[in-house]
Amino acid sequence: MAKTEGVDRLTKQEVLSQINTWTLGALSDYNDGWTKKHYMDILREIQEILNESLPIKEVKFEDTPDDEMCF
Repeated sequence: MAKTEGVDRLTKQEVLSQINTWTLGALSDYNDGWTKKHYMDILREIQEILNESLPIKEVKFEDTPDDEMCF
């Protein structure tokens, strides 16, 4: 773990790796239903937190004719 001012912090790669591990656990045919549910519950909780914290706002762009485009 990376340290910042005495606080342990996970790197982006560590977070993505853990999410990948939970996803594999939720989808793996080697796991029984209870184990799959355990991993899926973790992923759903994370998804709910992200949906509440980061509402997606639609960005609208005005239509511009091709001959007015600047490159």
